Amino acid sequence: LYIAQPKPLPGTAAPGDLLLGTIHYGQGDSNLIGPGKKPGGYPVTLRVALAKADKKKTGADKKKDKKTEQEKLAEAVRDLKVARLAKLHGDKKAEDFDRLAKAILDETPNHLPVLVEQLKRLDSQAGRKKNLEKITAAADTVIVQIDTGALASHYGVKLKPDDDEAKAKRAKLDKKLNTLTDALYRKGRALAYLDTQLREGENASTDETNAKLKALDGQFEANFAELQKWAEPTDDKFVLLHIRRENRHDRLATALKLLNEKIKRSPHDKKLHKKRIRLLGELGWDEWQAYETQWQIRRFPADYQPF
Repeated sequence: LYIAQPKPLPGTAAPGDLLLGTIHYGQGDSNLIGPGKKPGGYPVTLRVALAKADKKKTGADKKKDKKTEQEKLAEAVRDLKVARLAKLHGDKKAEDFDRLAKAILDETPNHLPVLVEQLKRLDSQAGRKKNLEKITAAADTVIVQIDTGALASHYGVKLKPDDDEAKAKRAKLDKKLNTLTDALYRKGRALAYLDTQLREGENASTDETNAKLKALDGQFEANFAELQKWAEPTDDKFVLLHIRRENRHDRLATALKLLNEKIKRSPHDKKLHKKRIRLLGELGWDEWQAYETQWQIRRFPADYQPF
């Protein structure tokens, strides 16, 4: 039997204090005669240990300390400018965004956080479908800046739990990995929307459009395969792209299953329910589609009764 120090300790307890108390083993059983355990318990004592000493600075921290105050100030100003970019999304602030982004990139070419903000600005909910080709280009710009070879070599080796320098490196690479998968997801979504626009356009049946669709299909599949290398497509963040791919390959039932699981996690997302109604129609399940359409009105009424 192992007994660990309780968390948290009493606020008045200091290192070296002796805590006194009782401990009980087992629990009472109403089918047995007697209490089933010692009523008064057993005495227990605990000596409060010293708090853990602060960790020494790692090699990574020491490297940071070598920067001059001027370099630290320049980095702080740059980071402040990048943070400001996130507040300049939208068409009305486009000129301010472009001017500030250019100023940062002139000083620090290909600075990844700026490239990410440029991608996010183009891929906003309001302007996404107007900028699909620009989104794919911006996503490619982000992707090529990330050393996937370094990611693969790092994540292929198990991290030592007591190696602080390796932990610091892992934290940095985790950010790059998240940036990479986010860019791949946004690119895949833009390619899928481009495909839909071409299929529903006026020149959908021309040879030129068919050639573009074939090229887009290859780009979409290559991008999805790259995403699969670094993330699980069924994860909540990427599952909508996975659903779209299943739909493209006419695996409608699988797409519906994945969508139902997503709706369970986000039951108040109106767009997800609209996607389910569309999928039910594509499956030819007219009764279920009508049923879901009626429930859509109940779930998301246009207005509510006044109190």
